[in-house]
Amino acid sequence: MRPSDPKSYFSGNDAFCDEHGEANDIKPRVRWEARFEPENGGTLVRTTLHFASPKDLDQIIAMGFKEGYTMGLQQLEELLAANPE
Repeated sequence: MRPSDPKSYFSGNDAFCDEHGEANDIKPRVRWEARFEPENGGTLVRTTLHFASPKDLDQIIAMGFKEGYTMGLQQLEELLAANPE
């Protein structure tokens, strides 16, 4: 694992929490990594998600992760297009 460098890399853990903000194991946890690389005058973003098991990935997908993540990326694209600098 490499240390965070906000200009080119960051990582973090994602978990469902109770009402007190304490992570629980009711739903799978996910380890995220994001890398930023210059490309053709812009920035290429590579996101990698790590799951403890294929079952955890299947559970997140069944909960609508793919649709929610796609929606978030579309919203980000719209925001960036409206504010190019």
